Amino acid sequence: TSLRDELLADATLAIDPARLDAMLDPAQYLGSAEAFVDRALEAYEGGGL
Repeated sequence: TSLRDELLADATLAIDPARLDAMLDPAQYLGSAEAFVDRALEAYEGGGL
């Protein structure tokens, strides 16, 4: 099964399929990967990991 299918099957989420599709659409991603990598590298270099 896919992540989408699992999320839709989870009764505690009660999320609309169209809303979930929009959230999982890669075109809607915010492009934050660079910031996450920078923070991870800073933590690694600073001994925080």
